[in-house]
Amino acid sequence: MLAGELSASAVRIRCLRLLLPSPFPSSRRRVLLRFCRRFTTTGCAATAAARKDKVIVISGPTGAGKSRLALELAKKLQGEIISADSVQVYRGLDVGSAKPSKSERQEVPHHLVDILNPSDDYSVGKFFRDARQVTQDILNRGRVPIVVGGTGLYLRWYVYGKPDVPQASIEVASQVYSELAELERSDDWDAAVQLVVKAGDPKAQDLATNDWIAYPSFDELPQFDGSPNREFHWPKSPGFLLEAKMLLDMGLLPNSNSATRAIGYRQAMEYLLSCKHQGGRSSPGEFHAFLADFQKASRNFAKRQMTWFRNERIYHWLDASKPMERVLNFVHDAYHDQSKNLIVPESLGMPRDASSRQELAQLKKYRAKNRHFVNRDACYDIIEWITQTQSESMVSLSARKEARSGRRRRKRKPLIHSMDSALMGYYLLPFLLIIVAGVWLRSRKRKNNNQKKKLAPPGPWQLPFIGNLHQLVLLSITTHLPPHQLVRRLAREHGPVMRLRLGEVTTVYLSSARAAEQAMKVHDVACATRPFSAVGEIIHYGCKNLVFLPYGEEWRRLRKLCVVELLSARRVLSFRSIRMEEVSNLVTRLETTSQQKERGQQSVDLKPLLLSLANVITSRSAFGMDSSRELNEEFVGIVEGVMGLFGAFGLSKMFPSLKFLPVISGFRSRVMALHRAVDSVLNQVIRQHMVARTRKVHGDDVTEDLVDILLNLQLDNADQAFPLTMDSVKAVLLDIFIGGTDSTAVTIEWAMSEMMKNPGVMARAQAEVRSVFSDRVSEEGLGELVYLNAVINETLRLHPPGPMLPRQNQEKLEIDGFEIPAKTPIMVNVWAMGRDPSYWPEAEKFDPDRFLGSSIDYRGTHFTFLPFGAGRRMCPGIQFGMVTVQLALANLLFHFDWKLPHGMKPEDLDMREVFKIGLKRKQNLCLIPVPVASRN
Repeated sequence: MLAGELSASAVRIRCLRLLLPSPFPSSRRRVLLRFCRRFTTTGCAATAAARKDKVIVISGPTGAGKSRLALELAKKLQGEIISADSVQVYRGLDVGSAKPSKSERQEVPHHLVDILNPSDDYSVGKFFRDARQVTQDILNRGRVPIVVGGTGLYLRWYVYGKPDVPQASIEVASQVYSELAELERSDDWDAAVQLVVKAGDPKAQDLATNDWIAYPSFDELPQFDGSPNREFHWPKSPGFLLEAKMLLDMGLLPNSNSATRAIGYRQAMEYLLSCKHQGGRSSPGEFHAFLADFQKASRNFAKRQMTWFRNERIYHWLDASKPMERVLNFVHDAYHDQSKNLIVPESLGMPRDASSRQELAQLKKYRAKNRHFVNRDACYDIIEWITQTQSESMVSLSARKEARSGRRRRKRKPLIHSMDSALMGYYLLPFLLIIVAGVWLRSRKRKNNNQKKKLAPPGPWQLPFIGNLHQLVLLSITTHLPPHQLVRRLAREHGPVMRLRLGEVTTVYLSSARAAEQAMKVHDVACATRPFSAVGEIIHYGCKNLVFLPYGEEWRRLRKLCVVELLSARRVLSFRSIRMEEVSNLVTRLETTSQQKERGQQSVDLKPLLLSLANVITSRSAFGMDSSRELNEEFVGIVEGVMGLFGAFGLSKMFPSLKFLPVISGFRSRVMALHRAVDSVLNQVIRQHMVARTRKVHGDDVTEDLVDILLNLQLDNADQAFPLTMDSVKAVLLDIFIGGTDSTAVTIEWAMSEMMKNPGVMARAQAEVRSVFSDRVSEEGLGELVYLNAVINETLRLHPPGPMLPRQNQEKLEIDGFEIPAKTPIMVNVWAMGRDPSYWPEAEKFDPDRFLGSSIDYRGTHFTFLPFGAGRRMCPGIQFGMVTVQLALANLLFHFDWKLPHGMKPEDLDMREVFKIGLKRKQNLCLIPVPVASRN
């Protein structure tokens, strides 16, 4: 396994696996060790000293006492420690990673500790390279390498070696990570396991069969040193929070890179950010809530580690509830043993299973108690530190505490009773009561007024019945701005959380990243439903689609099917040949058109060509070759009519209680007519596929389209609690067609428009594409187009496909200090957030360089940039559309030079927007393509 890495004649790898004691009095107290040995020979001759080139690996869940055991072994065997902890590599992150102390590191050499800044990323591949090199250096010095850590993937690579599989492209890998992150946010473990299995790792299937047993975190268990149980106490000095503050001061955001994704640091950074947003205020209750989240995250991490290590096959197990001296002696003797077979004595050995059936049943029933180990003094000390660091205007909580304590210690003065004082009190009592009552009433009135201001988000003044409709109409007539720009203009006056009432419908508009994060992350579950749509109710078969289906078990199951089966990275990759063929057809059409119009240098309207490209790719992927050729043109026209209905404003949407309005206005009849047309086409497509299935037209060598997959899923899930009905199949197909066509074509058109308006960007992007590809553009090389991808990101920032994202809260909640009543439509203005100068320097300027070297992307983790949303309702088909955008743009820049028609200058290009269901150009983009071969 280590041949070529270690230059010795024989390599023996011994792996120790630590687990934690059982939390039950009835169970035998134990720490489990797992031990194995692997032998590998190399072609090099043995040294004269017959040096033992062996490696000891110690692993286990968080808080198991791995560091203590490794330290004692290093002293006993003259060894050096290699850290396999993904957090200890970062400088300054000492408390949260339980990093060995300086004295311990002076006593025993430690490697791969404090080697990176927190802003740097560290991966399993880098650890594999670094750890193997350090191991070789230690062996060359004649000492014993001891690898210790709880990052299971690091240890798997270290022991087994780097997997011998082809490296995935950057796009596919990023999509897989995005899908796994989305499934983690949805707490959908089964879907994540299925996704990993389909990606080619069958071992993950074992994880799905394991039970997620409740397992206590390190702050609830005894340490591994034979001493009595000790409770975890939060340190009085806020060292852990100080480290989290250091990460924030470096400009990092929670969950933005490897360091900020670490257990504890992410929760601490979010807690400090919430304190900062509150002006530096934090109560003991909020601090204890943070501790509870921290404990929960640690406990869940330990559970994941338990599941991982339980399914590893490379260890032997030892009962480490025995005295440490016995364990150390056994490891010491095993290290010096020259035989190839490891024999674990019965006194230390134990079965592979962590417990018997009875103990396993107890573990399933166990629920860790939500305990806090912070006393009052330590709590106030930490909150005082938060106040001092997060706000300069707040009064010290510690000073207030001392003042309260001083008042309690102050001795009461004796009362002097006399006839004069009694008479005076008798006459003054009514006046004092009047004064007290007046002060109380005044303070109560002020408090009620403050509460009213807090409860209701601000907004323009309203008229009865129509609300703010008159203001929007007047602004639209005078400014000619589309709705999303009007909302930003009003939000500048009334704040990022603003209330507007159009007729009967009151909507809250969010125009800042902080407010969007609270709605899409903090309150993601409460806001995971979309507002009711009368058009969607009819067109999408009673809202059976993924877009409008209310959040619940049925929606989660449907989304899992879409993410895992329909829109996974593997499925998107299977449609590569379709994309390559259709983009090649687009290039051919442009070359033919340019040759026909070469003399007159007439321009080409890109919009219909790009729409046709996106439509054909989507229809072929969804319906198959035969269906798309016959039905594509008909279905495209129908879908354009459907999109026009979704983007239209009408009185029936503003006054939903007036049921007669859609009928007398003819709106309902138009929707029904389009629904019948959509249903007719989809029925014809499904009927063709069902006939083909019965005749076995589709062989094993033919790529399945999305209709085939959905029909298979319908049969497989017929007996489920929420079966996939035929209406659901048709609704999902319509979702895919709408989402995969318009937004893709519009994004390509906007990117070309911005590059034509900025000739320097165009030249730089063309130079990059033509340097990466020689004769043709392929999807395999798209990941190397760093600048072109930055151009796409900058295009999405300025021109997101959906400028305002709809949500609806199912329960009352608070956003940015304002209370939002339940069932309130919420619109997140991502267009305004992308042009907010507080987040983006020179926000109105098209500057792709701002994304070079930045970790910000469109995956929904950076709330300043949300072109496809975030949270549970984030678009599941991002990769399906974005790979077409990348491929089409790369081909347009590779094969053609582009000119503006009629002597137009770049500054004359019309960049006005029009709001429909998406954000489109008001004027179609017309350009002159010049094939590269004939440009001279």
